[in-house]
Amino acid sequence: MSCPAPNAGERLPTNVLSTRLKELEQSGIVERRIAPAPQRGVLYALTPVGQELEPAILTLGRWGAVHMGEPRPGEIVTPESVTVNLRAAFHPDAAVGMTATWEIRAPDVVVHLVVTDGKLAAGVGPAPADPDLVITFQPDRLPSYRELMNAATCGLVQLSGRRELLEPFLRLFAVPQPV
Repeated sequence: MSCPAPNAGERLPTNVLSTRLKELEQSGIVERRIAPAPQRGVLYALTPVGQELEPAILTLGRWGAVHMGEPRPGEIVTPESVTVNLRAAFHPDAAVGMTATWEIRAPDVVVHLVVTDGKLAAGVGPAPADPDLVITFQPDRLPSYRELMNAATCGLVQLSGRRELLEPFLRLFAVPQPV
């Protein structure tokens, strides 16, 4: 999993962000990379040691999907955060025996989800092969995970491809309910 260096904006002073990233690098949790074209800038990718944190990160993501609600004004929604939320919400037991590829499109953003027999591969950018269903969201910005799921549930998205895969999408990536 790799993510662009966060846009600190006014929320996190640049020197604090820089210090934290250096500490994570020195601890062997992330490594710094130069983004390939057409992106520009620096990416931070999890090392094998950092990847061991993935189950904890996804558990936190599930907890956040249940308890945190929508992003507040000024909070940034990134393609990577939507992807992590979808990965955290994924129900692998419900996907056993299923193979499907979805692309979620919003202005200037594409996220893909590939399910193969209960396993999920998800990422930013087009699917590695032709998607079975393309779900296009039409806001003026990237939707949050909850906005995307609400719009898809209410039929406020454009579908192209195998429309019958919308229902499995909604089931496999449903917003977790409080226990």
